[in-house]
Amino acid sequence: MKYIKGLLSILVGAVIILSGCGAQEEQSSSGTSGETSTNGEKSENKNEASTKTLSEDKAEQLMKDLEVRLQPRTNEDGKVVEYKTKDEMVNYLSEVTDQQLAKKLVDNMYEKKDDGLYIQPDEFGPFLSPDKDYKFEKIEEGKYKLVQKNKTDAEGTFTLTVFFKLMNDTYNISDYKVKSESN
Repeated sequence: MKYIKGLLSILVGAVIILSGCGAQEEQSSSGTSGETSTNGEKSENKNEASTKTLSEDKAEQLMKDLEVRLQPRTNEDGKVVEYKTKDEMVNYLSEVTDQQLAKKLVDNMYEKKDDGLYIQPDEFGPFLSPDKDYKFEKIEEGKYKLVQKNKTDAEGTFTLTVFFKLMNDTYNISDYKVKSESN
C-alpha cells in the first residue's frame, strides 16, 4: 500500500509539472506546426476552434491525468480522503472527461457509504501503456481515437479504445472502452 501511495504521489507530481508545460507550450505555439491555430486568446472567429488539433503527446497526458484522478488518496480502508460524494468525484474527473463518462466511471469504481466515498479496487480496468504501440488517429474535425492492444497478467489480452473530443475549446476524453479478448 505504501508503494502504491508513493507511486501515485510521483505520478501526480509528474502530471502537475507536465500539465503546466503543455499549457505553456500550447500558448506559445505560432501555429506553424498545425497543432494549434490560436495562441490561447479568445477567438472572434468560431471556425478557429474547429481547426485546433490534438497531438499524441497531449492525448497521452490526458490519459495519464485520468489515471491519476481515478486513484485519489485513500486511507487504509479505501475511503477517499479528498472527496466525500460521487458528485464531487464526477466534477473532478470532468476536468479531463465529459460529464457522462465521468459519471459512468465514478458509478463503476466508487461506492458511497454513510461515512464517505470508497474506492472499489477490483473495478479498475487497464490504462494506456505509452511505452507500447498504439494507433492514434483523427476521425473527424475535433474528434480523435486512440486504440491499443495489450496484454497484462491481471487483465489478459484486451483492446483499449479511447475517444477524445474538442469541448469548450479544450480536448477531453469523451469515451473509454476496454474489450477483453478471448484466448
